[in-house]
Amino acid sequence: GNAHGSFFVVLFFLGCYSVAGSRIPQLGSEPSPIKQKSVVTASHPASMCKTVYFIRHAEATSNKAARGLALGSPERTAVYRDIQWFDSRLSDLGHEQCGALLESTKHLAPDLVVVSPLTRALQTWRGGVGPRPGAPVLALECIR
Repeated sequence: GNAHGSFFVVLFFLGCYSVAGSRIPQLGSEPSPIKQKSVVTASHPASMCKTVYFIRHAEATSNKAARGLALGSPERTAVYRDIQWFDSRLSDLGHEQCGALLESTKHLAPDLVVVSPLTRALQTWRGGVGPRPGAPVLALECIR
């Protein structure tokens, strides 16, 4: 992080932009460092700003169940509306993606980690970012 720190937010669904973002690498691709994407022109010098990293959860069993189904199709919609997938765990591929994510975030030292309380987000944090010394972890329902 910078002199004023940074923190991670592991989300159930990423629907916003961030100052810095990470995509979970696809299997077979080389882990790459987090790419910086500036989407805001700051009114303060960068040294006075926090860096926020948004990380989407790795593949969950619900994503695996919907894989191959056409976007917007009744079958795909039915998968995501089925209560069995509400708090789904990571799939085998999701666990592999976490290994690649861990490699790309190991150099970062956040001041705080904010994570959705859903199992897939917690598993992504634990396997893909992991506990960091001095960084408390907050699981907040409001970011789900």
